[in-house]
Amino acid sequence: MQRIITAILLLSVLQANAQVRYLDEIFDSLTVITDISYGNATNASGQSQNLKLDIYMPANDTATNRPLILWMHGGSFLSGSKDNAEIVPFAKRFAKRGFVCASVQYRLGLDGFPPNQQIVLRSVIRAVQDGKGAVRFFRANATTYNIDTTHIFFGGSSAGAITALHLGYLNSTTEFQLELEADSSLIVNLGGLEGGNDASPGYSSKVHGVINLCGAIGEKVWIETGDIPVASVHGDQDATVPYGTAEIKFQTIPLGLIVDGSYSLHQYADSIGVQSALKTFYGQGHVPYVGNSTYLDSTINFLAPHVYSWLGLASSKQKSSQFIMNIYPNPASQFINIQTTNSEIYDIKIMNLSGQIVNHIQGNGNKFSINVENLPAGLYFMNIQSPKQSQSIKFVKE
Repeated sequence: MQRIITAILLLSVLQANAQVRYLDEIFDSLTVITDISYGNATNASGQSQNLKLDIYMPANDTATNRPLILWMHGGSFLSGSKDNAEIVPFAKRFAKRGFVCASVQYRLGLDGFPPNQQIVLRSVIRAVQDGKGAVRFFRANATTYNIDTTHIFFGGSSAGAITALHLGYLNSTTEFQLELEADSSLIVNLGGLEGGNDASPGYSSKVHGVINLCGAIGEKVWIETGDIPVASVHGDQDATVPYGTAEIKFQTIPLGLIVDGSYSLHQYADSIGVQSALKTFYGQGHVPYVGNSTYLDSTINFLAPHVYSWLGLASSKQKSSQFIMNIYPNPASQFINIQTTNSEIYDIKIMNLSGQIVNHIQGNGNKFSINVENLPAGLYFMNIQSPKQSQSIKFVKE
C-alpha cells in the first residue's frame, strides 16, 4: 500500500500545474537579432572598436514590459565571443521563459606584456565599462524592445561573472583603490567606471540582480547591506577562479591578487542580510555546465526560481512567510519524506558525493515521499527548489 501511495504522489508531482511565465519555459521559439551596435570604445590595442550585442526574445510575445537579462561570456578577458556556446544557452533558455536576453560583446585583450596585476585589472574595468554601456543602451531603447527598466539583471560566466559582480557591487573608484591598493589613476585614466565608451550617455547603468556563474569579486565587502540580490553557481574544485578566498591567477601567471569566490561572497552577503543563493557542484572544477547538458539543466533549474523571485511577482503573503521544511527520517533506509509550509517545491535532485544526479523529480507540491531503497548506503545531497528559495540538505542512506 505504501508503494502505491508513493507512486500516486510521484505521479501528481509530474503532473505540474499551469506553467508560469518567467519561471517555466512557455515559449517554443525565439526571435534573435544579431550584431546590434550599442557603442564605441578604444580597446586594449588603442584602436576604436564598435561594440555589439545579440538579442534573444520570445517569438510572438504580446507582453510589453519585460525584464531583461544581459549576459557576458568568459575567456580570461582574452578570448570568447557573444555567440559563445558558454553563454548562449542561458540567453535562449531564459528568453523561452519570457525574458528579453542580450549576449554582450566587450573589449578583450591586454594593454601590456607580460601581464601583471595592473594590466589585468584594466581589462576588468574595460569589461565593466562595456557592461554598463550595454545597460544604458537598453534603458535608452526600452520602448523599442519592450523592456521593464525596473527589472534589469546582469549575468556572466567566468570572466563574464567577474564583470557582472564588479558591475553590480563596485560603486566607486575609492573602494577599488583602497581594497586592492590599485594605482589611483587606473580607473580615472580609463574614463571612470561609467566612462570608457560612448554608449547612451546620461542613462542609468543600475542593475537589480547579479547572476554569478563561477566568478569572483575583488573584495566581498563591496557588497553592502541593502544591496541587490545575487545567485551563484560554482564548482568547489575550481582551479581557475577560486571557490572561496584565494589568489587568482591570470591563466597560469600568479598576480598576487586575492579575490573572494562564490562561497566567500555568499557567506558574507548572507551574514549582512543581502539576498544570496549558492549552488555548489561538489567535486567539479571550472564551468561544469559547459558542454554538459546535465549540469546545464541543473544550473538553469537552480537560477530560474531565484531570478523569478527578484521580480516580486509572489503574493505579499508568500513574501512575508517563512519557508519551513521538514525532512525525515534522516538517516533513511526506504523512504525519505519532504514537507514544506508556505511554499511549493517544484524541483528535487538527489546527488551522490561525485555530484552525479541519482534521482530527479519535477512538479509542484509541498509533500513528497521519495523511494531511496535502491540507493547504495552513504552520504547524499538533496537540492530542493521552490519559487521562494533553494535549499541543499545532506542525508544519509542506511
